[in-house]
Amino acid sequence: MLSAAIRRDWPGRVWRALLGRTPFLPASRRTPPLFRAWLAFLDESQHWPAARQAVYQLAQLRRLLAHGEAHVPYWRRLFAERGIRSADCAALSFLTRIPPLTKDLVRANLDALRADPVSLSGPATKFTTGGSTGEPMALYRDDASWEIERAFIARAWRWAGWRVGEPMLQIRGNVVDERRLASGRIWRIDRRENVMRVSPYHLGREALPKLLEAVRRFKPRFLHAYPTSALLLAQLLDEAQAELGATLTAVLLGSEPVYPHQRALLERVFRCRVFSHYGLAEGAALATECATSAEYHLMPEYAVVEFLRPGSDEPAQDGEIGEIVGTCLFNYAFPLLRYRTDDYVRVRRARSAGCGHDFPALGFVLGRGQDVIVRRDGGLIPLTSFSFGRHMAAYERMRAMQFEQREAGRLVFRVVRGPGFGEQDAAELLAEFHRNGHGQVEIALEYVDAIDKTASGKQRHLIQRLPIAGPYCAAPSWGADD
Repeated sequence: MLSAAIRRDWPGRVWRALLGRTPFLPASRRTPPLFRAWLAFLDESQHWPAARQAVYQLAQLRRLLAHGEAHVPYWRRLFAERGIRSADCAALSFLTRIPPLTKDLVRANLDALRADPVSLSGPATKFTTGGSTGEPMALYRDDASWEIERAFIARAWRWAGWRVGEPMLQIRGNVVDERRLASGRIWRIDRRENVMRVSPYHLGREALPKLLEAVRRFKPRFLHAYPTSALLLAQLLDEAQAELGATLTAVLLGSEPVYPHQRALLERVFRCRVFSHYGLAEGAALATECATSAEYHLMPEYAVVEFLRPGSDEPAQDGEIGEIVGTCLFNYAFPLLRYRTDDYVRVRRARSAGCGHDFPALGFVLGRGQDVIVRRDGGLIPLTSFSFGRHMAAYERMRAMQFEQREAGRLVFRVVRGPGFGEQDAAELLAEFHRNGHGQVEIALEYVDAIDKTASGKQRHLIQRLPIAGPYCAAPSWGADD
């Protein structure tokens, strides 16, 4: 079990900036000590039986609750009002004494949920997430929690064969400067991380030949992408009857669900296994696939995860639709206890089997939308890249947002304004979307009082009225009972 002292480390961002390019150090030694310590710990803990996992979770939960009681105004006040004492936590079921934390409560208590700075090993940084459900929100995380997060992702990637420093092709929310774009280069190479970062906003038929030439020179062994970005590249290669020009070990996906027919296309085009993981910017839960199964494995060292019935605080039973509710065990800067993610699964009370990891299984995530926007010229832009290529301050001052598309090249963008949202925020958002649409998407902004939710309580981020054929088509609906 890691001690508290190991968190008090040289800030990871400083370590990476100073030593990331040091040629005489192997790639594994250029990473921060905190990252390496956690990765070593996770390599050991992945073999723990369920009983030992529960012991670890309880110890970390007790420590987190004590921290919240002493150093986080929101939890200190709530515990006092409800007569909750962290010292009384003797089982994981103690969590049920704490009312679930909703996104609206987080927005309304942003400052009160921040831990006292003196209680942390370093400063906490503020960031915003647009959220796959279209409800922007600000959050805080400290440097230590980001390094721990990286270690968890690294373990998941190691199950796919990846090792620190191996060359990687990345197509996510990457931005490329205008000088490169003017010369037809829609990528930039990060020598420090050994990553070739490709702009998903400019990925198309015209850019493909130069990109493939650069890929052949770079020789990546892994592709890390949003599913929609990976599908766009796969479809372009398929249409051109072209090869990527690199032998990939695996395709590493995240931030969106990937459906079976999409996985089949990606594995056919890239000739390797697809690995996917489920996670959130809020850090409330993490689930990954392993080398022998495409089933999601919940990471017990990451969070305590519950499943509640939609719109209720009652636990969902096996076979029912349940909302994922998570308590991250290491974000001391902004502890989210029993955080309602607004993501839904069909509950399976089962453990992973046959792979050597005795982890809880997580069913397919039903409640996240995966969509694309159709440009005026018929090209497709992954929604995640279009709207969340980077975090913007304007997201903090919005209650909710939603896109709707009825014709190619035109979008309606609906915004529920929050306190402080002004015309400058609107201009920033529209300029970003115009850039991400490469001049091929017109935006009509509408201010609304509320955005309707589905019968299950989910908000759709994009209402796509156009027929999307091929690998981008949506998954079947959940059905009347869902």
